[in-house]
Amino acid sequence: MNNDIKSAINLATKFDLDGLKNDFPTATELVKFVYDETGVSLNLKGRSNDFKYSIALAVLNGEDIPPEALSSANPYVDKNDLVPVDAIRTLPERSRDLPNVNQAQHICHFGMPHPDPAEAQQDRKVEICFRKYRDGSITYQITGPMEQRSVGSAIDKYGRTRPERIQWDDPRTPEQYLRKGYSNYTDKGATLQSYLSSRKYWSMIDRDTMGAQQSVLENPWG
Repeated sequence: MNNDIKSAINLATKFDLDGLKNDFPTATELVKFVYDETGVSLNLKGRSNDFKYSIALAVLNGEDIPPEALSSANPYVDKNDLVPVDAIRTLPERSRDLPNVNQAQHICHFGMPHPDPAEAQQDRKVEICFRKYRDGSITYQITGPMEQRSVGSAIDKYGRTRPERIQWDDPRTPEQYLRKGYSNYTDKGATLQSYLSSRKYWSMIDRDTMGAQQSVLENPWG
């Protein structure tokens, strides 16, 4: 193969702005083409034409582009076809009134009836983390489980019935006192203590593990 033919082939395989503008007049078509060629998904809708085509050309030529031009979405997936999913709520920050996490002496987990009466009637459980601290305080925190639940129904463009949206069944709570010190139970804490005692769990939560720590056995003044 002579040099003229090689040059012609190299030139023909290169992308240029005019070619992209002529073949892909909309951002949707352009994004799909770039995705097919490179696997890179772009965020180009609403951008200026100069920006759109220069970014697409850069990706096709293997050049770096600004992160704001990238997208995590599949350009072939229509968002209108997706079932909306509610955002996961953010728990409040850990209260400064609680003991320092480094002072936790003992941690254990148990399954308990769901705090929602309707859920408890269906024998649904929640996971609770109990922490005992060196000052005698005991805390509890519902850590899950989180589950998705369908709400309502809608007909999509294909005539299929789908959920109207997905919401989270989220029983989580921030960490909170069950007992402050060795004797000051909260109202909810007293109820939990009674339940746990009836199930023989309380002795596993309110126990002193300092004597079992090797560092204490080796150096009681540590």
